[in-house]
Amino acid sequence: MSNSSATGGPLAVQGGLSREALEDVIHDLLAGLTGLEGALIRPRYQPKPPPQPKPEVDWCAFGITEAAPEGTQLIQGDGAAVLHSQASLTVALSFYGPGGDVLAGRVRAGLLIAQNREGLRAAGLAYVSAGAIIAAPELVGGSWLPRFDLTLTLRQAEALAVAIENLACGRHQLIANS
Repeated sequence: MSNSSATGGPLAVQGGLSREALEDVIHDLLAGLTGLEGALIRPRYQPKPPPQPKPEVDWCAFGITEAAPEGTQLIQGDGAAVLHSQASLTVALSFYGPGGDVLAGRVRAGLLIAQNREGLRAAGLAYVSAGAIIAAPELVGGSWLPRFDLTLTLRQAEALAVAIENLACGRHQLIANS
């Protein structure tokens, strides 16, 4: 059981999206923008990566490479406290296959359309920017495979619960800030 401000000790922050949940949102966004089937859009870092598709198949690997805090604010109310936080997420995308450059361009252009960002908004994310599409061929088994990299910046806003309880003293209400 977590501590509260009444019990003393460290206060656990509750809530927030897991890395896996964030990856699911990004996966679905990329599937919608590229038209690739879901199995061809893969998290970059997996404990047991599936076999790489054939060189003539277009596919995408992605990963959240940085989560930089941008600010927090603790708001205390009647019987509850909420920690509002924002972070800047860097998402690295690598598109493989002969149409990789086209797919990267579709993602960058598609994010400019408000309707395409609805899934992000529902998850507390906002599109900030997309970088340049960088040709980065990869040498695999003695052959150069086409690869195109694109970096996205997203902003994540979360409201996290904190067990800070109010203390009532006569007509005044004090907020316990242990």
